[in-house]
Amino acid sequence: MGGPLDLRGFRYCALGPSEAMLVPQPVYAEPSQADTDGSAACPVGALGSWLAGAHLYTPLPFWGGHSENSVISNVFRLHAFAMAGSLVHEPIRSITAARASGQYDHLFDQLKGQPRYVLGAGLILRFANAVRLELNYCFPINPKSGDSAQPGFQIGVGLFYM
Repeated sequence: MGGPLDLRGFRYCALGPSEAMLVPQPVYAEPSQADTDGSAACPVGALGSWLAGAHLYTPLPFWGGHSENSVISNVFRLHAFAMAGSLVHEPIRSITAARASGQYDHLFDQLKGQPRYVLGAGLILRFANAVRLELNYCFPINPKSGDSAQPGFQIGVGLFYM
């Protein structure tokens, strides 16, 4: 999880714990600084995730008015959003245990886990209601240890939005 099209404000697929990336070195080479300081990391991931968000879209003010025939108001939109998401490490085990015992406490504990929150705003350029280019400024509110937060501008390209 993470990236400019799902949980904005984090690097692509960089939510959750990560481990040092193993990079093969020639036998005769000296160990590099990247091998010792852990700067090259690979996210471990989880078996499940959840994501929720509230988005507000509005035409650009003072550009093209609100007429249906205005090209600028049909193509460009302002975008504000608030999102929350988290990884779920054992979703199947939690669901089966909850169904067997009738107690859903462990499942809810897994879902509320350690959610990450992001606030942001940006500009959207739409092409034929199928392709969308976004430029967003993101504020990750509470990244956890191991997350790779990316506050600031993010560019996203997506297909087939509703």
